[in-house]
Amino acid sequence: MTAFRPESGPPSATLIQDLWNTLGRLESALAAISDALCITNNEHLVLWCNQQFEELVSAPRLTLLGKPIEDLIQRLPFEDRRVDLRATFQQHPEVGAIDMLMRKEPISALRIEWSHVTGENPPSTIFTFRDISDQVTLEELRSQQIELISEETRFAISSALCPITGLKMRPSMLRDIEATLAADAGQLRALLLFNVRAFRLINDRHGYSAGDELLAEIARRLKQALRSDDALARMGGDQFGVFAKLSDIEELSAITHRLKGAVESTPFLPATTQAVVELNPQLDAGSAVIRGGQSTPHSLLRAAEMALDRVQRGASSSQQADSDGGQDELRDELAMSSAVDHCLQHNLIPIALQPMVMLETGEPYGFEALARPLTADGIPIPVHRFMALSEQLGLMTQVGELLIRSTFDVFRQGRLAHEGMRLSLNLSPSQFAHSGIADRLVTIAQQFQMPLDLLTVEITETALVADESIMRDEITQLRERGVYVLLDDFGTGFSSLNWIFNVPTDGIKIDRSYTAAVTDPRRRLIMASLANMCRDLGLDVVVEGIETEQHRALLQELGFRKGQGYLFGKPMSLDTISTSRSRPS
Repeated sequence: MTAFRPESGPPSATLIQDLWNTLGRLESALAAISDALCITNNEHLVLWCNQQFEELVSAPRLTLLGKPIEDLIQRLPFEDRRVDLRATFQQHPEVGAIDMLMRKEPISALRIEWSHVTGENPPSTIFTFRDISDQVTLEELRSQQIELISEETRFAISSALCPITGLKMRPSMLRDIEATLAADAGQLRALLLFNVRAFRLINDRHGYSAGDELLAEIARRLKQALRSDDALARMGGDQFGVFAKLSDIEELSAITHRLKGAVESTPFLPATTQAVVELNPQLDAGSAVIRGGQSTPHSLLRAAEMALDRVQRGASSSQQADSDGGQDELRDELAMSSAVDHCLQHNLIPIALQPMVMLETGEPYGFEALARPLTADGIPIPVHRFMALSEQLGLMTQVGELLIRSTFDVFRQGRLAHEGMRLSLNLSPSQFAHSGIADRLVTIAQQFQMPLDLLTVEITETALVADESIMRDEITQLRERGVYVLLDDFGTGFSSLNWIFNVPTDGIKIDRSYTAAVTDPRRRLIMASLANMCRDLGLDVVVEGIETEQHRALLQELGFRKGQGYLFGKPMSLDTISTSRSRPS
């Protein structure tokens, strides 16, 4: 008995072939359209684009997938940067269009149109970018802006606005503070100062145009996060000031946290750099509090500057009289910048390995890889400052990959995998900011013949907070390929227990602060509860910071089996490990 098939219908193989042919013709048709096309998901992350869009933003398609469309458009060299694209798309989510001036002479203009695709799940949006330079004149394109620009110019002259950010400058801010304090006697207020970390190095590396773009973007983000009665100004150089009303002194911390978060939450892609650069702006903050009528604007400003200086230097106020105007800080930044360049040029980051042991025997079962960058003079650089500067300069992608390669190379040279030793590798939050880290890590591991079943990846709660959905997908991919995943620095965040249940990790590393206090009966009770919980959940546990035999004995009593710390060995070079791994010191 044969299966029924309509006589007029083609065989299934022919249907499949016809489908492939149709999809191929559709792809060719889309690619042949002269307009640049881009399809995004409902969060405006790029799903597909044609070759014209790749050429428009000067980047290959694979590097564009998953990127926010707003950030990519901001890279285009628009003459007028006042348009807030995110706000525009939010105000008109279904359909819309906007004309943007690219160049005055000769006139170059671009029309951006978008249309929401209905009936799809999940929904998507199609963006079209069309060159309209031959359709408009400069007067037509800017007819509705000339009056505004004229008014802005007159206002800038009278108020001394910053030409880069459009904000008031220091003199205007001080005059406003003086008037406010005089009129509002008794009201609690604060002046907050924010400095952009490594700004001078960003200018040196990427050019002053990129630096100006960054300042304008930081100003925009701060303005969006301000309350209606707060005042914002550019105080000079890379410094911004916010004058805010307080209901009580505790509110100051919340305001500072909100403003810093608004600036530091997402990378920024400058439009004037030749290559795609992701800058990660970071701010240092200092503040001073005053009640109206109690002081002058200049004394308030000086107090805030001293507070900011203490934050940047980590020094007490008594040390500020001998301040050298930031020269020591600049020298440190330049030394670290040179160290970053040296590592990238020589394709190597020095790596030290610290043993992870079984507490009962003290025998190592693996090693944690720790970056140990050096200045040109051979002086060690704190790794957190090295990595932070790499992020601020937009170099974390290159530095992060180099760190992985250097780690795998050291492990391979020591033939530690042949002895069944595990390798534990720390990945920074910014490496998880975009999807694809799992695939990249596996590819590099294969190049260095690193067995995935001996590899452990450690992640911090900071990385999880950045984007839990991306993190979950990347962790799942790593675990499916045999990589072990641990939640590092467990217990230092506000929601560590939540991550145990929400993120599919294999275990945790308990922060050294808990180990240092394990002699405290109350802390020991918490540690015992953690040990029992992880055992019941089938999670692995490694305890960090074990420095004494007393720590070791107490932890064993509580049921912990694995640990790490100076009792068993400090981070050391591969040569030292080769002679000591059978007998940790």
